[in-house]
Amino acid sequence: MKDKKMHSVFKEVITEHIKATRKELGLTQAEMATKLQIDLRTYCNIESGRSLCGTMTLLIYLLYICPDVNGLLEGIRNRKDEKEKSV
Repeated sequence: MKDKKMHSVFKEVITEHIKATRKELGLTQAEMATKLQIDLRTYCNIESGRSLCGTMTLLIYLLYICPDVNGLLEGIRNRKDEKEKSV
């Protein structure tokens, strides 16, 4: 899979996972931004898929917020496999 497609897979799955986690925890976007140590605009851009979170933000998410790191990784792997089959 080419880098551009893999980047797209990462962005889609991580965006979906972060948004779902925020909703499961009953947090507002502002509260989630605070937990991730980023400003609200940056968080909104991540959640809407306009940008991919940075390395530090992802690490904070994985270490302190993400309820299922293995599920996130499995989701990335599955989405990658789906996209490869559809090509």
